[in-house]
Amino acid sequence: DEKIVGAVGLKKLDDDTVELKALYLHKEYRGRGWGRKLIDTAIKESGRLGFKTIVLDSMSIYKDALRLYEKTGFVPTERFNDNPYADVFMKRDL
Repeated sequence: DEKIVGAVGLKKLDDDTVELKALYLHKEYRGRGWGRKLIDTAIKESGRLGFKTIVLDSMSIYKDALRLYEKTGFVPTERFNDNPYADVFMKRDL
């Protein structure tokens, strides 16, 4: 119905690396495959733009989001920023 129910954002870190900066989906739309579509779009666009790696940070309390990241090929990596709230860091080759 022409509503915005989710968003995804990317941030260039360097010529090879982009950060999945945001992935939001309204609660009533979760569990329907929309989050997967958003992240798949972000991954595809990152590759199209020429990046080689996509990274993200998150918090371990976001279990559903972490499962989604794992299902889309993200694996644990070392801390890459100074976000004091993040305790999970992941990456995916493109």
